[in-house]
Amino acid sequence: MTIRNMKECKYLYLSISPYDKGVYQTQVIDWLNLYREHGLEFELTQLWTTNPLSRSRKLYQKEQNKMIKEAYKGPFQAWNLFPRTFRLDYFDRFLFLFRLRKYLKEYKKVVLFCRYNGAFVVSFVNRFYPGRVIYYADLRGASTEEYIDRLKYNRDFSKSTYEQIARYYYNSFFSQKVATKVFAVSRALIQHYVNLFDSDSSKFVLYPCLSTTSKFYFLQEVRAKMRKELGIADKEDVFIYTGSLDASYNCVDAIVALFASIHAKNPHARLLIVAKKITKEFQSLLDKYQGIKESVLVKESVPNQEMVKYLNAADCALLLRKNVVLNNVSSPVKFAEFQLCGLPVIISESVFDYAGYCEKHHTGFVLSNESLDQMEFDEVSSIDLRKFNREEIAILGANNLSKESHVERIISELKVY
Repeated sequence: MTIRNMKECKYLYLSISPYDKGVYQTQVIDWLNLYREHGLEFELTQLWTTNPLSRSRKLYQKEQNKMIKEAYKGPFQAWNLFPRTFRLDYFDRFLFLFRLRKYLKEYKKVVLFCRYNGAFVVSFVNRFYPGRVIYYADLRGASTEEYIDRLKYNRDFSKSTYEQIARYYYNSFFSQKVATKVFAVSRALIQHYVNLFDSDSSKFVLYPCLSTTSKFYFLQEVRAKMRKELGIADKEDVFIYTGSLDASYNCVDAIVALFASIHAKNPHARLLIVAKKITKEFQSLLDKYQGIKESVLVKESVPNQEMVKYLNAADCALLLRKNVVLNNVSSPVKFAEFQLCGLPVIISESVFDYAGYCEKHHTGFVLSNESLDQMEFDEVSSIDLRKFNREEIAILGANNLSKESHVERIISELKVY
């Protein structure tokens, strides 16, 4: 078959093994289902890098692949790559050449939209098929800075860790060099990489972490029912925190201290914690603030589809992050979930894009980095939640922070014409 007689383009979305079921659903599958509804279908390709000969790993992969196939409405496949040890991943280049050859016989071009650093394999394949494999990098954050933050937390300053940092930086640089387009979650992240690697800014496409209006919304009926179920009185102001209690960047100690400051001036305030696991460290933290323990309500392992009820029941959300690059360039999907549910947010200015959104649209309160560092919360402890209109915040959220509001723009960037 000559190139002239081939079909135009095949779209593959490549993702490394499912790291977190909820994140994988919201950041991968929900987007792909939405693209499909709007006429652009990807073949979701799950990449496995672990030992396929291990019985336990094979069973795990089988379970995960089943979960993905049930959630994704389009075509799905799984590829086993070489394990990431002893440089065996070098042979992935030949595996990709073999795998992609069947598509290149049928299509003029193949698009690989990768939540995985595919630069090395794509550059290898394009030696044999020049310009016919297009690489889009799905850039979720500043991975090197995240690694550095973890090293600091663990106090690991060995020579090997600094060598790993160099490898991370080079891999990021090479990925952006090879990519036709880089889909990045925030304007701050785009600027970070443009400055860091002197990158071509025209390559970048804003691709923020958003949610869907079918899963997150504000309804008075849902709010009233859930508050009754949780035993929350009408006069009580509920501040909600959702997320991990053991990740250093989430500033859980500051969340509790902030609520204690609010509670001192508003004894009817309550703190609702919705986390995967209520840790011993968190319980010990509450012991330091005996005056608020009775006003703290905790819920564990709430499914993502149930979260909308808890957000409707609350009156204000808390999103505090340390002032480090990792957080400056982030795009927390929970912010979109809060705003779609009409929740005003107390957010630290360290989350550059979404703190800017709050200031621009007056949908929350931006806490200064200085106040967060010094654990001084007088500027927000007397916050008046009555000045925020839940319906207006939800409408603004649907218009600006929903996947539906961005899908046509993003599809226009993904399509090869």
